[in-house]
Amino acid sequence: MPTERERHQRRRGEPVAAAAATAGEERPLYQPTPSAVARAEAFAARYPFPLDAFQRAAIVALADGYSTLVTAPTGTGKTVVAEFAIHDAITAGQRVIYTTPLRALSAQKFRDFSMLWGTERVGMVTGETAINDRAPVLVMTTEILRNRLVSEGEAARQGLRAVVLDEFHYLADLERGRVWEEVVLLTPPAVQLVCLSATIPNASEVTSWLEEVHGPTVVIRHDERAVPLDVYYYDGRKLLRVADPSWRVIARPRASQRDYRLPSSVDLLAELARRHFLPALFFVMSRRGTEEECDQAVDAGLDLTATAASREQIARELQAVADRIGGEELAVAQLDRLARALPRGLAFHHAGLVPALRELVERLFEAGRIGAVFATGTLALGINMPARTVVLEQLSTRDDRGWRPLHKREFLQMAGRAGRRGMDPSGHVVVQKHPFDSFELLERLLQAPPEPITSAFQLDYPSALSLLDRYGTAGMVEIYRRSFATFHRLQALAPSGKRSAPAAITRRRAQIEREIVERARRLESVLALFGYWDGEQVTRRAAFLRRFFHGNALLTSELVIAGTLSGVLAMELAEAASWIEGGGRTGRGRRPYQLPPRLAALYRQVHALSRRIERVERENELSVSSGLGPAALHGLVWRAVRGESLARLCEHYALDPGDVYARLTETAMWLRQLESALLASGLDPSLADVARTAHALLIERAGLVGFTPATEALPSELEAVTLLDRPEPGSPIDRPPEGKSHD
Repeated sequence: MPTERERHQRRRGEPVAAAAATAGEERPLYQPTPSAVARAEAFAARYPFPLDAFQRAAIVALADGYSTLVTAPTGTGKTVVAEFAIHDAITAGQRVIYTTPLRALSAQKFRDFSMLWGTERVGMVTGETAINDRAPVLVMTTEILRNRLVSEGEAARQGLRAVVLDEFHYLADLERGRVWEEVVLLTPPAVQLVCLSATIPNASEVTSWLEEVHGPTVVIRHDERAVPLDVYYYDGRKLLRVADPSWRVIARPRASQRDYRLPSSVDLLAELARRHFLPALFFVMSRRGTEEECDQAVDAGLDLTATAASREQIARELQAVADRIGGEELAVAQLDRLARALPRGLAFHHAGLVPALRELVERLFEAGRIGAVFATGTLALGINMPARTVVLEQLSTRDDRGWRPLHKREFLQMAGRAGRRGMDPSGHVVVQKHPFDSFELLERLLQAPPEPITSAFQLDYPSALSLLDRYGTAGMVEIYRRSFATFHRLQALAPSGKRSAPAAITRRRAQIEREIVERARRLESVLALFGYWDGEQVTRRAAFLRRFFHGNALLTSELVIAGTLSGVLAMELAEAASWIEGGGRTGRGRRPYQLPPRLAALYRQVHALSRRIERVERENELSVSSGLGPAALHGLVWRAVRGESLARLCEHYALDPGDVYARLTETAMWLRQLESALLASGLDPSLADVARTAHALLIERAGLVGFTPATEALPSELEAVTLLDRPEPGSPIDRPPEGKSHD
């Protein structure tokens, strides 16, 4: 009798492979076919360096038609596996979609792939614009792919050979992980999934779920870093090597009385330069801290550049950015502050910088012109900026509940930036002594396993309507049944080493099934209450809601249908959109902004409807809608589009320029989606025109604080050549390490 894997393979017209156990892997791998091995070898020959065993294994599996989950440490070259999927699709005359969790990472991949395969073959879709969106290789965020799979159905899957899900561990993200699950569940079995992730302890469980809901999947686990990492501890006096590349503790600092003074990063940076440990990333847990520590290094006279040529290139880059950001006072102030540091090979980087300045720091660091960047932890999330050394100012971070120790995955993300493949024989992770972090906390982090992938799956309203329309209530029940959350719960019922009670397991399975049905029923009842579902079919009222993907989709749909937004001016719609879009930093408005009477009346209507939706969801034990944005930000967009200065906005709302930029562009993306959904549904064309105008106002205003259109994401040939230069001989940055021990 054929196995489930064999049935999948035969349905897809693939060769059935015999299972073969592989050393070090608890799940059996298949026996590759000779043709797949030959294709993989031919592809590997394109690279000037030999591929690692895990890269070859993943490529062979893809060549044999399997989906793959590749889990390996940061910097080990997982992108090579995705490059084979892209090459395979282009060769076959089909399409491939590469998804990332961040727009900045999407832009980086778009730039890299365009230089590798040519601009005519690569496109990018963002919430703001689309570039060459008919190209065989499309880069986008995972949310945009999910939206397309739900709203466009078969059209989104036409000619699609593979979907690459980069940073697949985002599946565990409480707010966004459900999007990764929906993409897995909505992608047809004939389309290969290429899931790339940092280390996942429960990779076998995740792979079993992928096999069950999508099709034959091979897990490729690689635990060894391409560049080994040594761990050091700095107490302000001595840089002590405390752990070897296996992260086994080999030394401990001498106990001393509690010292509340922080070690000097200037002294540490000088020591790193002396040991030839540069370039380095200093992770600091506050934005102001990154700027202040960079200023201290400049004031101390540190200079990590070598020649006038380096300074001339940096000066040209600074002038180009100055021309782009115009005369906005605070953006210029940020530029001036960086202009003091960059010629010395120093910089800071955080989300409060205007994007043009963040991009400048990233480009110069990648080009080898910067020896040290003081950055917040957001730099560890996806952006490719490897260094020889990573310094952690402390082992704690702040979240909504206050200060807490770093999670192991957070520690790995930051530490994983150390050590550049093909350039460094070893990388270095330096942990600075901090009065509130004991050395024992570092020991626990080194030895603890990464947190396993979990699930917080919840359908939103557009996805639920799509399922109801195509499959009825059974469709919603089935997608909850196929979720990773349900799979994990059922796996936990599997008999362990002890004698199991079959009757108890049966009862528990039945209970889980009842909970699934009840969860789907509650979501269905909310849609029925608001008139989008009549118990048998989706109503005409759902035309807009099915096409609008946002945490406040139901609120927006009700506002559109009721005509609440009709007749508003473009500037008024822009401000209203900022309330409904929600997200972003809360700000700390020093005094409440008094909205004009028309806007105040509109807000009261929007707020009342939002409260009603929240009450209905609470009564049905659901948490789908995201709620309105904080009142502390009221008036920000209204004042911005009317021309108020960036300095006054930042002062009133206690925000950085980069936060204002983010608020403007996120609101602009919401307006772009509103326009698109209105046109697709045929509702209120005049409101679609107002949304288009409001979007243009916001993009124009954002341009004055350093907005970089997506069309500028691809560097010119001249720029690309310039940025790939390495530091000149004699530079303190990136000197070859000396042969002596640094213990």
